[in-house]
Amino acid sequence: MIKELIECLEYQDYINYSDEKLLQEEIYSYLVAFEVDREVQLEKGLGIIDFIVTFPEGTRVGIELKTKPKGSELFRQLHKYARSEKIDLLILVTTKEVDVVEKINEKEVYYINISHNALLSTKKNEFKQLSKDKMVYGNIHFDPNHNEWIIEDILPDARMILRRIFSGLQKTRNKGFRFKNTPHVLEDLHWFMGRYPMNSSEKDSVLLNTKILDIKKRKAANFKIIHEDKDVLHNLNVKYNPYKFQNQFVEFFQTNSKMVLADQMGLGKTEQAYLGILKKEAFPSIIVCETGLWKQWKSRGEKFTHLDIETLESGKKTLRKGADVYIVTYSMLKNREKFLLDLDAKMIVFDEVQNLRTGDKSTKYQVAENITSRIENILGLSGTPIYNYGNEIFNIFNIVYPDFLGTSQEFNREWTKYGEYEVKDPVALGMFLINNNVMLRRTKQDIKLNLPKVHKLVSKIKCDQDKLDEIKEKSKYLAELLLFGERLEKGRATRELTVMIRRATGIAKAPYIVEYCKMLLKTKKKIILAGWHLTVYDILKEGLKEFNPSIFRETHSKKQKALDEFMKDDDCRILIIPVRAGAGIDGLQHACNTLVIGELDWTNAAHDQLIERIDRVGQKHEVDIHFLVSDSADSSDQEVIDRLAIKKVQSDGIVNPTGKQTENILANSNIIKNIAKNILKK
Repeated sequence: MIKELIECLEYQDYINYSDEKLLQEEIYSYLVAFEVDREVQLEKGLGIIDFIVTFPEGTRVGIELKTKPKGSELFRQLHKYARSEKIDLLILVTTKEVDVVEKINEKEVYYINISHNALLSTKKNEFKQLSKDKMVYGNIHFDPNHNEWIIEDILPDARMILRRIFSGLQKTRNKGFRFKNTPHVLEDLHWFMGRYPMNSSEKDSVLLNTKILDIKKRKAANFKIIHEDKDVLHNLNVKYNPYKFQNQFVEFFQTNSKMVLADQMGLGKTEQAYLGILKKEAFPSIIVCETGLWKQWKSRGEKFTHLDIETLESGKKTLRKGADVYIVTYSMLKNREKFLLDLDAKMIVFDEVQNLRTGDKSTKYQVAENITSRIENILGLSGTPIYNYGNEIFNIFNIVYPDFLGTSQEFNREWTKYGEYEVKDPVALGMFLINNNVMLRRTKQDIKLNLPKVHKLVSKIKCDQDKLDEIKEKSKYLAELLLFGERLEKGRATRELTVMIRRATGIAKAPYIVEYCKMLLKTKKKIILAGWHLTVYDILKEGLKEFNPSIFRETHSKKQKALDEFMKDDDCRILIIPVRAGAGIDGLQHACNTLVIGELDWTNAAHDQLIERIDRVGQKHEVDIHFLVSDSADSSDQEVIDRLAIKKVQSDGIVNPTGKQTENILANSNIIKNIAKNILKK
């Protein structure tokens, strides 16, 4: 451990060399990865030492910093520290060369001279001269009105490197380069200025160095929270104790006020959001959720906390002020915009934040953007923030942490390919978000949550070929447009033909889905059956009527009634549910351990949300997931599977970059064209 500690202190790019207090702060930012105490009072008459680091085996290392060490005075001070019973080893850190003995009072003394980290030369007595005579390549200053840093009058060689680092950099009208005042931009700027120094005012220099120091301290603190896996206790007024990993999030959120919590479904993001509100004392706070979940958010909040929670659902005429938390649905954001703006909220939580993935095309996104512009603490929640392609993450972070990913053009230029949809390197983008502490992702394996195993089975089933043949005459015109039409005609034909074939596929599969479910119900007590088309639901309900199926659809009250019937009535053995209705539902894990996905969704995220309804805390049995795929080349299932493959790579790479990635195996990416060709052949 002593080797790691010395390396931690020695191999750093220090900023403050002359100011001992600032340098102490900087050193502390590196030491927080260890168990460290600051300004420790030793026994009477022995003084105060800057730091004491305690190793797991109990060894205590005293660390003293001196920017202006004086020989005899330093010698006496070290002898005092060596007499302390609180210290087993000593480390002296200086910015000047001094002579130090290797042992005092039988205690080892390690010496680190960090002055060589400052400039290009390590030779003695050149430090001051190099500081005075160093080459300057331009000027930098801070623009508080736009919250940007501006580099001007930069020399050509430095400008060339600057453009390489910040790709797509444009010159502004005042002949300067502008940079957003965000953490990762500042880190890159600081790294660049280490090689190409810039002139700046003393005020701006202190501001930049202080921000860099804060970033380093925050990263070190976050690393310690997540990787040391220690219990973090909070004296928060809650009705039952959170899990250890939930308390760790609270500590993480303290220093990261704009972020996405992307924990795997079933790990209690609801409780973590309420804990974040309590820890920050962010009253009032706003929680935005999907239409069917506002009652659940209120109920869970009241069971877990003592907060005064008010809902702003549709039809409510009297809107009460003075509550701690306000819950509003995405569909009601526009209607409640003025009231929410007048609240002067201190925090906002976006549950299932993927609802904002489409960007400013939607009214709810525009309202969310307006509201968040006035709020400091912004938390997005979703185990599946990406539903389709990776570029959706830009729209989400543009709300949660504006400017973090730059402009839309900058993001697309840096991260995407094939137009503006597919991210070039999803793993790299995911690691970038996690390493910059704007996204936190834990899986059930990460927190050692021992749940029953999940078994996934892809089963090919027959389908009624006559149903698929019926649409061929109707679809010949669309097939011709797709293959031979103009570009715009091809796009429209592709969409319409896909919808037509998907619906026909569902109808053609439905009788065989019924037979498959009947087979399962010979050994299973209850199953959940997921579909897409209303016509298919009717066929399924009629074919499985002997098992008293309940359908989860239409109004919130009818959906809740369907859930209650399935979970409480032993005679109701099947719940028919839309494949996209999984988000936020809790309780199904107590009633069922089998899910059949009869009609496939376009996105893996919808499947994952459904699976997590039964693969979560409270499940006592191994979970079985059945994907039913048509065996017909004329069906849409193969096209859906192909699209899911590439989308899975995008979402896995960004949301879970450190986990096992799904292979991108595209069996036939032109399947819809092949179907069109088959239609015209017959």
